[in-house]
Amino acid sequence: MKRIILILLFILPFRLSAQKMIFCEKVRNDGTEVNPASIFYIDPKGGFFNVLVKLDQGLTSDVVVFDLYLINDKTGKETFNSSIRLAVQPGNNWFYKEITFFKKGNYHVYVYDGFDRLLSVGKVDVVFKE
Repeated sequence: MKRIILILLFILPFRLSAQKMIFCEKVRNDGTEVNPASIFYIDPKGGFFNVLVKLDQGLTSDVVVFDLYLINDKTGKETFNSSIRLAVQPGNNWFYKEITFFKKGNYHVYVYDGFDRLLSVGKVDVVFKE
């Protein structure tokens, strides 16, 4: 069992290294990000920004799933927040989704294809405006 975990820990970073998750205010029609950041300031009533995923190869499924987890600052434990499905065009090597957040905190965002294969992982900090 330890061997499997070690192998996964060694291989997974290389598998995801060509994948890129970018948090940004806007995405242009050509897939370029506008005002990328790792921290976003939102209204306490909620706010949104975009999650752009760029892949080294085209998609093989027609759907992707964004799973959002809120990270506990003290323990580092993830708590499931929401799951969002997005229809995509097979063959595309980038896609994005505008996501609305209602809670402040650090989030991990995991993106899977329609076959439950992990495509990309990112971390973003959501802060309430004062």
